[in-house]
Amino acid sequence: MVIDTPDSHNGALLRFTQWTIGFSSGNGDEKIAVEQLEFELGKGESLGVVGESGSGKTLTALSVMQLLPGSANAKGEIWWKGDTRLDQLSEPALNSIRGKEIGMIFQEPLSSLNPVMPCGEQIDEVLRKHLALDKKSAKQKTLEWLSKVELREPERIYGAYPHELSGGQRQRVMIAMALCAEPELLIADEPTTALDVTVQRAILDLIKRLQVELGIAILFISHDLGVIRGIADRVMVMQNGHKVEEAKVADIFSDPHHPYTKGLLNCRATTSEQLRRLPTVQDFLSKDQQELSVFMDDLKLSEKEIADRRDHLSSQEAIVEVTDLRVWYSVQRNWLGQTIEYVKAVDQVSFSLRRGECLGIVGESGSGKTTLGKAILSLLPIRSGGVVFEGHQLTSLSEQELRPLRPDLQMVFQDPFSSLNPKLTILQLLEEPLLIHDPNKTPAIRNNRILEVLEQVGLDETVLSRYPKAFSGGQRQRIGLARALLLRPKVLVCDESVSALDVSVQAQVLNLIKDLQDTYQFSLLFISHDLAVIRFIADRVLVMQKGKMVEIGTTDELFSAPKETYTRKLLDAVLD
Repeated sequence: MVIDTPDSHNGALLRFTQWTIGFSSGNGDEKIAVEQLEFELGKGESLGVVGESGSGKTLTALSVMQLLPGSANAKGEIWWKGDTRLDQLSEPALNSIRGKEIGMIFQEPLSSLNPVMPCGEQIDEVLRKHLALDKKSAKQKTLEWLSKVELREPERIYGAYPHELSGGQRQRVMIAMALCAEPELLIADEPTTALDVTVQRAILDLIKRLQVELGIAILFISHDLGVIRGIADRVMVMQNGHKVEEAKVADIFSDPHHPYTKGLLNCRATTSEQLRRLPTVQDFLSKDQQELSVFMDDLKLSEKEIADRRDHLSSQEAIVEVTDLRVWYSVQRNWLGQTIEYVKAVDQVSFSLRRGECLGIVGESGSGKTTLGKAILSLLPIRSGGVVFEGHQLTSLSEQELRPLRPDLQMVFQDPFSSLNPKLTILQLLEEPLLIHDPNKTPAIRNNRILEVLEQVGLDETVLSRYPKAFSGGQRQRIGLARALLLRPKVLVCDESVSALDVSVQAQVLNLIKDLQDTYQFSLLFISHDLAVIRFIADRVLVMQKGKMVEIGTTDELFSAPKETYTRKLLDAVLD
């Protein structure tokens, strides 16, 4: 094969040629993670790289910075500004480029920022290294950058540690750190994943504004085509380490060619219509065009189906009733130890949840969504108010009195990896609730129940001997669902249960939750900051802001005619 010389690509700021990354396995074989990848990025241009987990997106980004794991075997060429081979540079030469000519924003700023160093000093460090500024000048420049990335109180942020900031604030600190030396290329690896829609929109608008202001090129990596649409000029779609499609962003959205791209576009939940199920990537890979057309039409709910569902639920009795619920946390005490200031995490919230209903709870981070869900299940102490479940006033019961009711009230957490004990096998994790709440059952009956639930969540008995670390995020979430359903609960609380998943896996898990609700007929409280997900899964929606209930209504009413300004603001920020 004839390989172009760099002289023929003088216009490209960055160019990959036949780039391949492999990892050696224990048996001597090599697993190829990225294969024969070729693309270019021009000066001032924005290229979006999209694909599911395992598609090779992040490895591609790390290749530019030459930060691949030591176990990686890479070959091919990466040209920088037409005449420099990044893949052949020494470590000192790379260090002179990293940060100064190429900046990078990582997916999770809390793990990439130094936890024991104030945020301002971390930006100072970059400025002093690459711009040779003295301590005083570096601090002044850092404060200017903290203001430039629209952080209020830059002096306070300068001295704050990463854990003292919100997710959006930490991401802005990372943007300031990546751009303070004014590089020619910014690599952004999933910088808005799991952020609220309003914060996500603000971060994308900030990056776009700084791109124009500084004239930088951007390599933007995401699993969400909606985010890519908001920032990129061109899109490169990756699947299993291969580039399957590349085009202008408008062309990708109006006329995608590859079935995989079509699947990624269509499996995302949307705020514009209600569906009975979400299509998956596999549907687009396995069906021809005619089958897909019929299939997609069948997914849409008719107005009659929506009305019938609404009428059915309105006739059902309330299984949970929440009245004037307050959860306050002490944040300041006087010298006598008396609280003089509170954070009102949940403040005078009242609503009911009907049998078989799904109530979506939506709002930004800090709105009180998770606190509300935990308080309803008596997992947090409350200040005042009541929670009644099937005639039981939960807030007045002791833990011993609550224990017989625990099987009926279950929760699926946002991050199954942190909620599943890493030292226990899946069998031990699933046996535990059965042993606690139904100890008289024989091992054979327990085993049959475990296998039954595993089958219902799309897993089989081969998972039982393995540990949580051996599974993907989607698989772990299925295990979390299985654990919650073992005892046949009447109320299930899902707390951001799909927020960190790829859109394709998210579609599978959301479909699964709907199927399981049909099977078990449980009532569902579904907490999310993603309004598109809420539109798909919820019958009614409760909107929260700063601990208070803003409005509540049917899903159709809320999305077509929201009553409150805050709800309209959330809807306007959605990246469809």
